[in-house]
Amino acid sequence: MPEQNVTQILQTLARMEATLNAIASSIADHEQRIRKLEGRGAKRWDALTLSAITSIIVGVIGYFLGRQ
Repeated sequence: MPEQNVTQILQTLARMEATLNAIASSIADHEQRIRKLEGRGAKRWDALTLSAITSIIVGVIGYFLGRQ
C-alpha cells in the first residue's frame, strides 16, 4: 500500500511540474508582449516630442527670416 501512495504522489508531482512549466512559458510570452506594447507608447511620445521641438525651431527660424 505505501508503494502505491508513493507512486501516486510521484505521478501527481509530474503532472504538477508539467502544468507549472506550461504556466511559466505562458507568463514569459505575456511578459514579452507587454514589453512590446509598453515600448510602442514610448516611441509615440518620442515622435511627438521630436515633432514639437522641430516645429518650435522652424517657427523661430521662420520668424527671424521674416523680420529681415
